[in-house]
Amino acid sequence: MKNPCHFASAILIVLVSLITTTFVPDSAFADSLVIGTITSVAGEKVSGATVSAKREGSTITTSVFTDETGNYYFPPLPNGKYQIWAQALTYQTANAKSELKEKSTRYDFVM
Repeated sequence: MKNPCHFASAILIVLVSLITTTFVPDSAFADSLVIGTITSVAGEKVSGATVSAKREGSTITTSVFTDETGNYYFPPLPNGKYQIWAQALTYQTANAKSELKEKSTRYDFVM
C-alpha cells in the first residue's frame, strides 16, 4: 500500500464500527417490528387485507397489505402506544390497541 497512514486509518474506522455495532444493548433500539397473520373466522388465510397502525398523538398512519399466506410485516415503528386494525372487503374490521416496546411484536387478527 502506498500510504500506510491511510491504511491504518481505514483499519481504525472498521474496528470502531464493529465495536459500536456489536456492543449496543437491546434497550438502545427504539423501534419495533410488528408482524402477524390475518385469518377468517373459518380459518382461511386472508390475502390482500390492509393492516394499519397509528401511533397515539400522531397524524401519520402506516399501512401494509397481507401476502398470499395472510402474513403482514410492518417496517420498524417507533415505540409507543398504537391503534392497529385490519380490514378487507366482505370482512368485519378487527381492532387492537397496544404499546410497542419490544423489538418484535406479533398481532394475529381473525376477521
